[in-house]
Amino acid sequence: MKKITALIPAAIVLAAALIAGETHPVGIFVSKSGEMLRAEYDNGNDEVVIVLPDKSEVRLHRDVSASGSRYTGDGAEFWEHHGEATYRVDGEVLFVGERRK
Repeated sequence: MKKITALIPAAIVLAAALIAGETHPVGIFVSKSGEMLRAEYDNGNDEVVIVLPDKSEVRLHRDVSASGSRYTGDGAEFWEHHGEATYRVDGEVLFVGERRK
């Protein structure tokens, strides 16, 4: 009974987060050279907004991926897998970084 009682507060917090519907979680990725890419995930619309190191923004739509999260649009691709993000445009890799947040 003590174990179940101890889990109740955690279950309440989890339920509140689900009810609040955190639909825009953010990921921060940093390259080996120190450049930063920000990804704001819009789970409600299956999109991500990428803020590139030059501060430009790109909106991409969720696409099929065997593993990880993959978003594409207009020749661009953002793929996050095991804490690493890669951003490509027309097949050329423009950013690779590890998740920091």
